[in-house]
Amino acid sequence: SLQDDKGDVRYDAYLTPKLNAFARLSVRNVNIFDPPAIPGISGGNSNSVVTIYDQQVASGATYAPTNNTLLDARIAFTWMNGEKTPPFMGQPSMLTEVGIPNAPTDPRVVGPLNTQAVNNFSNFGRQTTSPNMQNPYVIDPKVNYTWLRGTHSLKFGYEYQFITVADDDFHPKDGNDVYSGTFSKPLATLTTTP
Repeated sequence: SLQDDKGDVRYDAYLTPKLNAFARLSVRNVNIFDPPAIPGISGGNSNSVVTIYDQQVASGATYAPTNNTLLDARIAFTWMNGEKTPPFMGQPSMLTEVGIPNAPTDPRVVGPLNTQAVNNFSNFGRQTTSPNMQNPYVIDPKVNYTWLRGTHSLKFGYEYQFITVADDDFHPKDGNDVYSGTFSKPLATLTTTP
């Protein structure tokens, strides 16, 4: 399922014949549920619950001091929260319930079944890349000065972008088990080399 809500509010101000300004607020809220291929606590290997919330505030002004010059200044602030979590997050871990030691206990990480990869089958359990989140914050100021000189248009400007990101993206948090097919061979067919 997909729920994608977004909206913008903008205000334009014409202060004088030489000066105008604007301000804008944009908001977007996205909720996605990508169901696992196998239902229930053994299912997974899907993005499952994805949430994205972002906001941007932008403002700027344009000033024309003469007929052949223009000064344009703008700034934008952007906040974003993006994360995905597996289904049944925070429920008891199957690893702990069957007595496997040293399994994570943090409720932000614990889920029913970690990733299980069995040769020739679709993976089950949660995705190895889930849960994760990336939350960037960006400040982007810029200024431009344009000068019309005869048949030439000269433009000078500066833009700076500050980016900081809160990131939780190490994987797998709960481990993963990979079975390549030899785990179920009868003992008589296994060969060992001395």
